[in-house]
Parts: sequence; C-alpha cells; structure tokens
Amino acid sequence: MLENKYINFDKYEMFEIQKTFKTRKLAGTSEVVTQYEYKLAAFFKVKHAIALSSGTSSLHALLYAYNIGPGDEVILSPSAPVMSALPILAVGAQIVFVDNTKESFGFDIDDLKNKTTKRTKMIVSVPMWGYAINSGEIRDYAKSQNIPFIEDVSHCHGSIDEGKYMGTFCDAGFFSTQERKLISTGEGGFVITNDDKVANRLIEVRDFGKPVSELSRFPDHIGEYGYLFGLNFRITALSAAIGIAQIDKLNKKIESRTKNANRIKESISDIGWLREVAIKNESQPNYYAMLLMITSEDYNNSSVGKRLFDSGIVSDTYRFKIKPLYKMPIFKKFASDCPNSESLLRKIITLPTHEGLTSDDLALIVKSVKSMEANV
Repeated sequence: MLENKYINFDKYEMFEIQKTFKTRKLAGTSEVVTQYEYKLAAFFKVKHAIALSSGTSSLHALLYAYNIGPGDEVILSPSAPVMSALPILAVGAQIVFVDNTKESFGFDIDDLKNKTTKRTKMIVSVPMWGYAINSGEIRDYAKSQNIPFIEDVSHCHGSIDEGKYMGTFCDAGFFSTQERKLISTGEGGFVITNDDKVANRLIEVRDFGKPVSELSRFPDHIGEYGYLFGLNFRITALSAAIGIAQIDKLNKKIESRTKNANRIKESISDIGWLREVAIKNESQPNYYAMLLMITSEDYNNSSVGKRLFDSGIVSDTYRFKIKPLYKMPIFKKFASDCPNSESLLRKIITLPTHEGLTSDDLALIVKSVKSMEANV
C-alpha cells in the first residue's frame, strides 16, 4: 500500500546512534539532547528549542508553562486531530471550538472574536499537512487581546509562510517527530520559542519541575525537586541522535516531495472535480502530504478514499476517518456551530508525496485518480 509514511533512515542516523552509545549516557539528560536542541534552534532561527517525548506532551508542557488549568478556556479548531485536544482536557481546561475559514485550517477571525471571553487563556491553531494558514492574522488578534498564541505545527517541518518557518509566527510552536513526520525520531516532539521564561518553564516541566536557572520561581533551589510541578516529558538520547541526522535531510526531503506533488498536480490538472487546496501567497508547503479539495457534489471524500484504498493508495482522510472533534464522544460536550469545518472535512483528501515514491508509484496515483467516474 502507498501511504503517507516513509522511514528515511540510513548510515547517517546509525553513525549518530553509535556515537551516542559510546557516551554511555542514554537518558534525556544527555548532552546529545542539548546538541539536538541547538541544531533545531539554529535551523528554525529561534532562541530556544526544547525537545520533549512527543508532540502531545509538548502541548501538555506548554499548557503547564502558561499555568492553564480548571476554569480556563483554550480555543481550538474542531478540524484538529485528537492529539491536539487531549492535553487540554488533561489540565482540566475547557475547549472552545472556533470555526475554520471556508477552505483552510486557519481560524475564521469573526468566529474567533465572537468566541473569545475573559476566560480565554490560550489560542491553539493547527495547520494540517504542511499548508500555511492565516497565522499572521491570528497572531495580531491574539496580541491585541494579550492571549498566548500557540501553533501545533506537527505536520509543518520546514514549511514556509511569508518568508519564515511555520511555528515562528506565534509565542511558541510545537512539532511532533513521530515516525511519519519529516523530522522523525520514532517518537518525540519539540517546542520552539523566543521567550526565555517559557523556555525555562518547559525545561522544568519536562524534568519533574526541577528549577534550572535564575528565571525560575525558586532560583535559590536550582536542581532540587519538590518546589515546582512537572512530569517526565524527556526525550531519550538515542531519539535525539536520530534527530540530529534527520535535520540535515529536511530540505532535500521537501525538495523531493515538492517535485512529486508537482508531477501529480500537472497530471490531474484536467480533472474538473478535484484541485489542490489554495496555497497562501508567499508560502510553500513541505508536502507532508498533498492536500486536495473535491469541488463537485458528485464526489465525497469517503467514496474517493475507498476507491483509492482499493487501488492500493491510502489517503490520510480515509485512514483516520476524519470528522469534527465535537462529533467524538469525549468532546461532545464542547460542541459548537462550525459549518466551515464540517464542510471542509467532507471535501478534502490527501495523497502521498514522500521521497520514497517511485515513478511507477506516482503513475499509479495519477491513474487511480483519473479513473474515477462521477457518483463514485
């Protein structure tokens, strides 16, 4: 099956792993983790990168860093994956679902303004499959309200928006490095930020709350446990070692995926019922996957996804049976009127574009799409 997954490991990852084994220090306190963080910060051109055990734990740690808890509200789109919502429940906060724009995973600004209250303590946007959203507009509104703006850019390693890396428009951006991602460490995640205090608090939270610098609430107790709350969100040294090698491959991966996406796009350009979603001006997706919009009422992503699957191609929208979060039992009590989100999630499909695809694979993808007839 052709799916949105390609494990691009070779001698470079093995070299870094072997170096790390020789240090005899494999825990999250290893210097290898620090080296990985320095390399991430340099790539994204930010002051701080904090490596954690997953993208989900990265958001969990950020919620603690901003003191989000019971009685607080966190704004999220219902088009987000479940992993972006569960940490909000874990800290006891309330989710407020804000509608998407009609054709992107960004927020509808009018709905965002209408649903912001005095209890709103964080805004979390979730661009999907590597495509830019209206981050600048969201940032400006959040800043005007003095509300922290966080971006879940788990799909967006290396994606560009207005000449900057996605994840740098906000107070903090967090990424997943699960094995499907463009920077893959098997499991893992990281946060990037230019805020010294947030970075310091994240380092404390990931290591059982241990104060680490004079920026701590307890600067006289650096290195001592029991003064601040925290959990174990550390990444292992071996995962960090893999990440060091993966960063060097990122630009080449994006180049290859972009070529594959362009080939698919050119080959299906004569199809009237399907097109790539609009790419925002001055942006460039990393093509974590190619995101397409169904434009005819004769088609829907469930039936298209099934036809693709039967042809040996797995669309993420079909694989994960995507739907608004508030239609899942655990989030039902937060249901809100989000018609754009519901429409968007019925109309989109994804196609794999990864660097492991062969010419024959790309030909199969194109053939499978073009062979579909009306009312599939």
